[in-house]
Amino acid sequence: MPRVKGKEQLCSCEQKHFKSIQGFGEHTLFERYTDIENVVNKKVDEKYHHFLAQPVIEDDAIIWFSKPYNETPSRFTELQGEELTKYDIIKKNTIAHYQKNIEILKNEGQNSEAETLENSIKFINDDFVYCYDGIVVLGIWGMQLRENIRESIGTISKNLFKEKKKSTIVSPDIDEPSQPEIETPEIPIENPFTIRFNAGDNGNLSGNTELLKHSGEIISESEVPKVEPKAGYEFTGWDKNPNDYGVTDETIFTAQYSPIVPPITRLPWYKRFWNWLRNLFFGRGCLKWLLWLLLLLLLILLLMWLLRGCDSERVRPIPSPIAENHGYMTTQGVGDGVAFMIRVIHMKKFLLHQNTEMCCHLIKVKCLLLILQK
Repeated sequence: MPRVKGKEQLCSCEQKHFKSIQGFGEHTLFERYTDIENVVNKKVDEKYHHFLAQPVIEDDAIIWFSKPYNETPSRFTELQGEELTKYDIIKKNTIAHYQKNIEILKNEGQNSEAETLENSIKFINDDFVYCYDGIVVLGIWGMQLRENIRESIGTISKNLFKEKKKSTIVSPDIDEPSQPEIETPEIPIENPFTIRFNAGDNGNLSGNTELLKHSGEIISESEVPKVEPKAGYEFTGWDKNPNDYGVTDETIFTAQYSPIVPPITRLPWYKRFWNWLRNLFFGRGCLKWLLWLLLLLLLILLLMWLLRGCDSERVRPIPSPIAENHGYMTTQGVGDGVAFMIRVIHMKKFLLHQNTEMCCHLIKVKCLLLILQK
């Protein structure tokens, strides 16, 4: 039978009765107990150091060792009355203290230590919790008991501790000095913590918005109120997950929301093209001014193309009929100003008679040419 220095045998079990054996990396937690013990000794208060029993593996069996005991250990499920109340408080305080230190390790960035310690207390079965000398010891940890096992708990977990005999006091004939009574300190009963659920600004809660929980108790999923978001919003979760949350202090869970984005309707192609043109010519930036300048240049080129033949030889000089000279009018012998006006009036009559679409442009161009000749 193996021995551990400074510790006594508490119980034993066989691994075949258990599942979900926890580990870290390629090793089980049982093989890394020394690392776990170092973390516990550094972070956990001294009165909680012996919560995890030390495992020693022998083939399929595991023998668990714990702190030496002055009184006979008892399973937590066997306690009654005041003893049950006393050790129930000790157990809850112990678990809450471990959970608090796990969060501290995570905040300090020691994730491997936090994960190892968290997996160690992941499965807590009251049948494997031993109580003695004002402490609780988790005799079997790091794995979960299989379902539908026919063997009794006493067979699965065999007690290896020795019964401590209660000493009987015999009143002797000779008076002996009386021994002072050792008073066991009363363990204060902790008041429950208030757990609140806040609906936030964009929703309402359906169910209990406040819970009273003692330290170490777990918030079940059924105790979490349902969230009814307002129109235009959807519920995305809580600021921290309340499901299976281990209570260590008063906590507030706040609901989180996100706005619902309506689906985008696709415009017809001609509307999209029109919006593109409108933004192109009337939007912001320097590009619109370049486009307007380019458009103006195109208009000037178009006008130049339309008026390209106004001063060509196709515009024939128009004879001026006069009555004095065989039915034609002449400008000889008259002043320059009068001759100019006669030619303009005669050209207007001729254009009206011809009825062409370019009459107006030709008038302007002809007038310009006459002025230049002058």
